[in-house]
Amino acid sequence: MPLYNFETHIKILMISKLKNTLKKSILHLVDLYGQNHTGRIKTSPDPKIWGHSISNNGTLVIGDIDIDQLVKEYGTPLHVVDKNQLEQTYTQFKESFSSHYSKIEIAYSYKTNPLPTVIKKLHTFGADAEVISHFELWLALHLGVPSKKIVFNGPGKSIESLQLAVEKKIKIINIDSSDEITLIAKLAKQNNTIQAVGIRLITSVGWAGQFGLPIATGMAWQAITEIKGQSNLNLIGLHLHLGTGIKDVSIYLQAIDEALEFATRLKKEAEINIKYIDLWGGFSISTVSPYSGLDHHLMSAGFPPWLPDFSAPSTQSEDAKRIMDKIKEYYDPSTPESPTFVFEPGRALTGKSQLLLLKVLTIKPAANGEINIILDGGRNIIMPPTWEHHAVLPASKMNTKKGHYYNIYGPLCHPGDMLFQGRWMPELEVGDIVAIMDTGAYFIPNQMNFSNPRTAVVIVDGDEVKVARKRERFEDIVSLDSF
Repeated sequence: MPLYNFETHIKILMISKLKNTLKKSILHLVDLYGQNHTGRIKTSPDPKIWGHSISNNGTLVIGDIDIDQLVKEYGTPLHVVDKNQLEQTYTQFKESFSSHYSKIEIAYSYKTNPLPTVIKKLHTFGADAEVISHFELWLALHLGVPSKKIVFNGPGKSIESLQLAVEKKIKIINIDSSDEITLIAKLAKQNNTIQAVGIRLITSVGWAGQFGLPIATGMAWQAITEIKGQSNLNLIGLHLHLGTGIKDVSIYLQAIDEALEFATRLKKEAEINIKYIDLWGGFSISTVSPYSGLDHHLMSAGFPPWLPDFSAPSTQSEDAKRIMDKIKEYYDPSTPESPTFVFEPGRALTGKSQLLLLKVLTIKPAANGEINIILDGGRNIIMPPTWEHHAVLPASKMNTKKGHYYNIYGPLCHPGDMLFQGRWMPELEVGDIVAIMDTGAYFIPNQMNFSNPRTAVVIVDGDEVKVARKRERFEDIVSLDSF
């Protein structure tokens, strides 16, 4: 029977707030619909979804490297980057837009996965740098990124970071508040230069709060007036950033309409012809999705969330066409005065190309008849699954059929260290390896050394493996402390 019938029943039962009745009713509905309580059949997702394969021994293979080989040499927890998947993803993303409009640039979002080796790979593929802090600006310059390929965003830029940006004459600083206008102009004057700037617009959709300058209140237009009065600033860009993991393309289309109407007004009333229109990142990937309202209801009642279909096809090409069709309502890319459109993807480039290998430390029976397993990595290195779905593969036992429902925990001495609730997995043993998929977005920057060192990272290129980041040592954890 259709999935929506099951969901409708769940919502009705939630209203009753009778947990025992709810549990019995869910079990009844499971029997009624012939599905397990996660809403999916008892199998693991196909690793081909991520470009991986399975060895004759039933272990996960990344590129040409068996995970047993990786674990034996580098240990766990271990992030693994698939270089070929990374390059393929970058190429597909750029072509999905450039096939409809020739003036397209990609600037990778450093904050998403600040691994120098991965970022450098993206730069060799052709990506520019999008940074939001003094550290990220320093890193881009340290990696040899030309100044004219660096975009500087962020709601709170330090004086030191702006000084460096102006000294290096970076491509563009996107102004996020009116206070920055005077400061950047002062720094540009001190450096006897004219700094290229844009402004971050806030439309009727997407993030607002501490970000940007709203069109609707007139603040964005007031900023234009102030910038025009500064001889050391050259307004060449408009910038948007709507959020992260957005799957509804209509949100993009609404924001584009408002931003391009603003650009039209700029040209007509202020005689400013915008050179760059920066249309954010925030693009989702098909294998990761935020928890829904139903998921939160289920989890609050002690049940696992309703797992998405990890094999669902990507809508990237269709979404890109709709976005570029909307842009072409305003601009003809063949004309010299048409602007260049900049995209700042993070997750859409690196999310799917990385996974995290973890080892089973111990297995314990749970009071509810399920089984608890404890891995050697917890919330200290695995934050995103607190707000979004991620697939988990039984990397040691990809072909094993018999299994159980497991509650998956990390090793931290903390009650909040549950990683996944009620996941079906093949029968696991101490020492087995599991893989958390799509860890190339917001896993690395959200790591912390909570009682444990941070992870090592390797990059796989066919049959070659190189260390991208060494495992943090105990000495590293306390290296800044005084004894």
